[in-house]
Amino acid sequence: STPKPSSAASDVYKRQVQWFLKPLFFEVPQREKDPVFVGRDWLYRETGDHLTSGLPTNRGVIISGAPGTGKTSIILTLVQNSCFGSGTKDVSKGFRSRLANQVVAFHFCQIDNSVSCLVGEWVHSMAAQLAQAPVLAAYHQLLSTDHSLQTILSLPRCTADPHTALVQGVLKPLALLRQAGKISGQTCVILIDALCDSQFHRPDLGDTLISFLARHLPSFPAWLKIVATVRSCMREEVKALPFHTIR
Repeated sequence: STPKPSSAASDVYKRQVQWFLKPLFFEVPQREKDPVFVGRDWLYRETGDHLTSGLPTNRGVIISGAPGTGKTSIILTLVQNSCFGSGTKDVSKGFRSRLANQVVAFHFCQIDNSVSCLVGEWVHSMAAQLAQAPVLAAYHQLLSTDHSLQTILSLPRCTADPHTALVQGVLKPLALLRQAGKISGQTCVILIDALCDSQFHRPDLGDTLISFLARHLPSFPAWLKIVATVRSCMREEVKALPFHTIR
């Protein structure tokens, strides 16, 4: 059958507030419109447990597997059941639902879509999604009134200086809002599918998305985690990220 775009990755854009931040639009091929995803509770449990553990690798989780083993389906299922989903929520109280409730941004690196693999575009799109997550409403309010942050996070500035955009426009404001008690104490998760595909669009100068994340991870608030997928044959590409790996 002909693959169809995932509604989980697209419906959110129909509800976005139209303002200066524009999240990337992803078309993720699926064989069924709304496939039923069953099982893998052990994976969601291990991911959630590790992110909330006291281990030094708790800043993130890498999910690795061969092509066709369901890595993208895992991310799509979490998006579907998060605040960015199509409205059909997971009514269960299982590990999948709990992890999905922590999602505050998602991204799909796509080898045939170079824009999805660029650092500046990722920063801008992630900021747009963070500002739409209900648990980070204080961040949306801050961006609505702070014109200097709006300038820093504009797409041209993100492209020209992604370091300043991420640190000054995203990470520091989030940390300050949390310290002020304006952001709740729950763990928040950023999803990145096929992170290894960004390596195929390596720039002549500057970082790939992987090296950019590795360089800036120490500046991430401890409560802001990353869950990413990679192909097994490319695990070496993400060795710079001190994350727990689930194979």
